[in-house]
Amino acid sequence: MEEYLGKHILLELKECDSIVLNDIETIESIMLSAAKTAKLTIVEKCFHKFSPYGVSGVVVIAESHLSIHTWPPSIIMQQLIFLLVIEIVILNMQLNI
Repeated sequence: MEEYLGKHILLELKECDSIVLNDIETIESIMLSAAKTAKLTIVEKCFHKFSPYGVSGVVVIAESHLSIHTWPPSIIMQQLIFLLVIEIVILNMQLNI
């Protein structure tokens, strides 16, 4: 039986609040809050707002990373989380999902 170091979780969420998805400060706050709530070690963060819409960001953690890419025009959000820890608290994300 193969052993795995962690789990790779990809979420595609639809019908999210497009205003929130285009708000870089809110996205960054939610991502940092998720890492802190899960007691992960934040190493660095980088977020970028695209013109005219969309946000991409990554929170580098000692355990791996959290990343997000939003496309408000189609109201779709993808969040990629790869963690080398098995237990993590995943927040509701406050995105009116």
